[in-house]
Amino acid sequence: MLSRWAILTALLTAGLFLAAGTTQVTSLRVYIAVFSTMLVVTMLAVRPERAQERTHPGGEGKDQGVRSPADSCFWSPWAGGDGRGSAPSIGRELEAIKSA
Repeated sequence: MLSRWAILTALLTAGLFLAAGTTQVTSLRVYIAVFSTMLVVTMLAVRPERAQERTHPGGEGKDQGVRSPADSCFWSPWAGGDGRGSAPSIGRELEAIKSA
């Protein structure tokens, strides 16, 4: 379990420092320290049988009839008619209402 923690922390640290282009960003170091601490606390707090259940769920219980409607509800805000999603169009509509 601690090996998973070390791998996740190392990947996050490498990715963030590569994206930042430097290791001299103090707020980034603090973020990584807090993330790493919270991750190890969470990993130690979860019972192993519960983690096993979550990573390898049983085959029964998933209702396939609900998945497609749920997916469409999730993706609908990003599927606006102008190709930029519905959030920008909602903003334009609110501005039109305010100016009217």
